[in-house]
Amino acid sequence: AANEAAGMGDLFGEVIPTSGSGDPYRDHRRARSWTLRDVLAGEKESLGSFLSGHPMDEFEQEVRKFSPRAIRDLNAGSKQWVAGLIVDVRLVKTQRGTMAVLQLDDGTGQIEATAYSEIYDQHRDLLVKDQIVLADGRLQMDDFRGQLSLRAKSFTTLEQARSSRVLELKLGLRPDIVEAGVTSELKRALSSSVGVCPIVVEYRQPAGSALIKMGERWRVTPTDTLLDQLKELVGHDCVELIYER
Repeated sequence: AANEAAGMGDLFGEVIPTSGSGDPYRDHRRARSWTLRDVLAGEKESLGSFLSGHPMDEFEQEVRKFSPRAIRDLNAGSKQWVAGLIVDVRLVKTQRGTMAVLQLDDGTGQIEATAYSEIYDQHRDLLVKDQIVLADGRLQMDDFRGQLSLRAKSFTTLEQARSSRVLELKLGLRPDIVEAGVTSELKRALSSSVGVCPIVVEYRQPAGSALIKMGERWRVTPTDTLLDQLKELVGHDCVELIYER
């Protein structure tokens, strides 16, 4: 309790012994690796298309917590969240204003999503090409095209959905990671994304593991940028978002 109240002092310093690292090449070894997102963005910019995968691939497991079905598995007549990358935006002028006709692609298929003027006005900043969105609406069969379409009622980004549903951010930490001197870099990363999401650290060593609940001063907003930084520092498998059941 004392450790938690103190915010773990120097971020793990009170419970985990750290050793100074005299490694002159540490900063070079810690140069940020390219994520799949970076690779795909580079391919799209230089080649005009994605070759190494789909932008949704990186978030597939997390997206299914909000949108259980892939586009290829959707059925008409149901109301649900649909996730996809906006690959096309067509704006149509109507008597009531501007509506948007979007093409969403999740790598398994595509679906047309319509945002009427009121909905488009509320979410226009999100409804741009190459943005991953979650669209809430009713699925219906477009008899003219013979395909499913979505009449959208609202849109959100994955980051927004994540922040509203996540319970805590869990970090796994091992002695070799601490000895590599990453705690100061962890502090910088966490301090750059202050929010309301609690952090729990699982300190793992051969003799066993212990869960450490960090104090309120270390609460964060789990943005994509922060998660990328943490995965670089402690390892991809050592960063886990815990969601409501």
